[in-house]
Amino acid sequence: MVLPWSGEVVHQAPGPASLLRDLDAELRLHQFDADSTARFMGAADDTDLLSNSAMYALAARDRTGEFTDTGAGALAELFLRNGEVSLGIYERRLTYTIRSLLQTLDLVYEVGGSVRARASISPLGTSYYLSDRIFACLPESDGYPVVVSRGAEGDFGPVMPPHASTLCLLEHTTARGGRLLDVGTGCGVLALARARGYRSVRGIDIDPRAVAYAKANALLAGCEAAFDVSDFRACRQDFGPADHLLFNAPSRNDDSAVSQGVSRLHTAGLIEELIEHLPRALAAPGGLAEVLVIIPVPERAEGARDVVGQWTGGHAPVVVDVREVEDPALTITAEAIERLRIRPGCALADSREERAALARALKSSRTRRVAPAVLSIRARPAA
Repeated sequence: MVLPWSGEVVHQAPGPASLLRDLDAELRLHQFDADSTARFMGAADDTDLLSNSAMYALAARDRTGEFTDTGAGALAELFLRNGEVSLGIYERRLTYTIRSLLQTLDLVYEVGGSVRARASISPLGTSYYLSDRIFACLPESDGYPVVVSRGAEGDFGPVMPPHASTLCLLEHTTARGGRLLDVGTGCGVLALARARGYRSVRGIDIDPRAVAYAKANALLAGCEAAFDVSDFRACRQDFGPADHLLFNAPSRNDDSAVSQGVSRLHTAGLIEELIEHLPRALAAPGGLAEVLVIIPVPERAEGARDVVGQWTGGHAPVVVDVREVEDPALTITAEAIERLRIRPGCALADSREERAALARALKSSRTRRVAPAVLSIRARPAA
């Protein structure tokens, strides 16, 4: 197995499945769990923490000494703040067993008498999720969170940890049984968090590293789920029809579009293409796709329902129900656009500069507000 966070291959016995299951047990033994990490970081709960991870990492900058008083705190500093822990504290706070596992799995490395992590480990609910680090809080930046460079792995960006849009889709959907297909699975959060409610679970992604992370997380959780490099255009011919399809559709800003004064948080083309292929991906009758989209609502439209209606033209081979959902991290209000001041907790931009550029782009494109919505899509009944 190639480790996606380092590119190294695990050759020795026991294999990666056993090593990752042992790591899960050791993380629990050290009380590195959702409640403890939220408490360390000053968040209300795990969902709040993971939706605003960089903000809480910044807020905790002057309290890292408190973290390293316990093993759970040292793990939070390494794998949530993506900081560093002195070698002496690392050896005192963590057992030999977990240190050996972290070293064998190449999850940590030493530099200048300190230990740093190669990946993030995010506790969510009762599970853990390995992913790329999207920021780091290191001495080089005086402990401030700095975005980790992107695009080093081919044309794909970092494999994201559980974050605001994933958690939003989890909150606003429920398990339906049968066969689940998670499109754009990333590190596998949706598929694995929902796995117990289905007969079979599969996740697909066009990024091979994302699929490798998802497979590792399935081993970490001891969960039976299949993950493949693919996309929704080929899913039926490759895997058969799904009873329930989940898709956290891409919602990051297009930097080139913003630089031209046009915000493209979402494009009609992606949804149109998805709708075109869905009838072939869903089991009939009764198949359901639920898709989270971030919708810029123009001044001339009442809400997300009007925008999606314009995208589909009302002639789609499916029935689309549009439900706007409340999530402050994924919402930009009319007031924020008018005042050109998007709140720091917004998950749609990473920095003050990106928030300012996004606000200008939204205002210049005459966008009234930005709203998250869940699209519930079913095949249209035969006439």
